[in-house]
Amino acid sequence: MNYYAILKNKLDEKELPYSELKDGVLEINQKGKKNAPNIRLVIGFDDPESCRPWIKCYDLGHFEGDKYAAGLLACNNANKQYRWVRFYMDGDNDVVAAIDAVVSSETVFDEMIELIVRMLQIIDDLYPEFMRARWG
Repeated sequence: MNYYAILKNKLDEKELPYSELKDGVLEINQKGKKNAPNIRLVIGFDDPESCRPWIKCYDLGHFEGDKYAAGLLACNNANKQYRWVRFYMDGDNDVVAAIDAVVSSETVFDEMIELIVRMLQIIDDLYPEFMRARWG
């Protein structure tokens, strides 16, 4: 069962915009409703046959030098506040938001849309906190 193809076909059928970064990886760009000017989500499957998709947002701020601790604190506060999305600092000192899931072939589209919408809302809500940590 190709879960990636099912998701892509449903996105096309519903005329929802995305771009394909490479086989197995999609990009969705949305404007935030309140705070974030643009939210870029990268969506993929470990392999097309996998029922384990992931969603990541890499654009929540770069925390270098004396701002690194502020970035970690912002991630910890976000993780305490929201359980659906986990926030962490990657090896480049960028904040990453991530969701992992297990889906079925019948519900892959509905579950992914729910996770995408939930992640967009959480990132939009937390955007000011990460910007204060980055620039404050």
